[in-house]
Amino acid sequence: MSNLFTLEAVAAKEGDALLLHWGDPDDPYLAVIDGGPPGVYRRFLKPRLDELRASRGTPLPVDLMMLSHIDSDHIAGLIDLAKDIEKSERRGDDLPYDIFTLWQNTFDDIIGGPSPANSAALGALTSTAGLPADLHSAGAVVAGVRQGRILRDMSTRLGINVNEGDPLVEGGWTYAMDGDLDIHVIGPLRSQIDEFQEEWDAKLRREGWAQNPDPAAIASYTDKSAFNLASIVCVAEFEGKSMLLTGDARGDFVIEGLRASHLLTGSRVHFDILKVPHHGSDRNVTTEFFRTVTADHYVISGDGKHHNPDIPTLWMIQEARRGKDFTVHCTYRSGKEDLETRLDDFLGQLPAAERRKYRFRGDAERSLAIDLGKQLVV
Repeated sequence: MSNLFTLEAVAAKEGDALLLHWGDPDDPYLAVIDGGPPGVYRRFLKPRLDELRASRGTPLPVDLMMLSHIDSDHIAGLIDLAKDIEKSERRGDDLPYDIFTLWQNTFDDIIGGPSPANSAALGALTSTAGLPADLHSAGAVVAGVRQGRILRDMSTRLGINVNEGDPLVEGGWTYAMDGDLDIHVIGPLRSQIDEFQEEWDAKLRREGWAQNPDPAAIASYTDKSAFNLASIVCVAEFEGKSMLLTGDARGDFVIEGLRASHLLTGSRVHFDILKVPHHGSDRNVTTEFFRTVTADHYVISGDGKHHNPDIPTLWMIQEARRGKDFTVHCTYRSGKEDLETRLDDFLGQLPAAERRKYRFRGDAERSLAIDLGKQLVV
């Protein structure tokens, strides 16, 4: 391939921050997919984008900014990015980025519109009253719902085209991007959204949340269903190469979307790159998932928090791809919750040839890149 087609995974702690480059190496296109949790933009993502600006010009053209879903470990960095644009605009400085379009699904749209019952429950969900401090349970849901609204409203004020004018980005559509990149959106499926809306309406009636909203209960219910459902899952295809980008979607949802989009027509589908769902959590995937969806390169973004990547997920890949050539790319070799020890134990159980299939971002590097075409130089 004479052109550039590269997925770059930025160090994003427990979250995701991906850069997709394609096209002419001297004048490539760029997509920013998720921005990581608080702190990632200033420490890793912004310095990396500054490097690209120095090479490609100011403002840096961003053909697509995509939020896979509204968890804080994906959205916080994108809000920081949008704030930088707003600050530059207020000061009359040159804008750092020129974002053509944003894709994101807010919870408001997933639940089906501003009915009185929905509004009452949503108002409770965006209140911190009575919620625990654990930011990865009810508190995280509240934060995500708020941040989704903030990013959408900021983008609208900045004149960024949001969702191509539609309320939701959903499966079943193919977008022809500039530079001959096709993005096949495979999830969420309309049938899944409709099913959730029916369940949501029934829950509102059964629990009486329209009259007496229970913020903690609403957040708990939402965390288990709507956030995963809302993950935008897509396949990026360029000059015969492909990447499957999964956000935090469940593996069964990914497979259902691939079948509905006719990208999976038999027992197996192969991609050049698979971004492993939910930072390698073993709650989102099975060995059968990795037998069904195979890849040459597996990308896992996670620093050990919440035990991600889970070692059982790595064993699933090993079992599913036994005897095959592949590479697993991880954004962290050491980190939280004894990540280095757990990885050492796992790798120590593999033959030398299998250990060489695992690649880790260097401590001094802001990101790791997988090139499917020309090598990304800047």
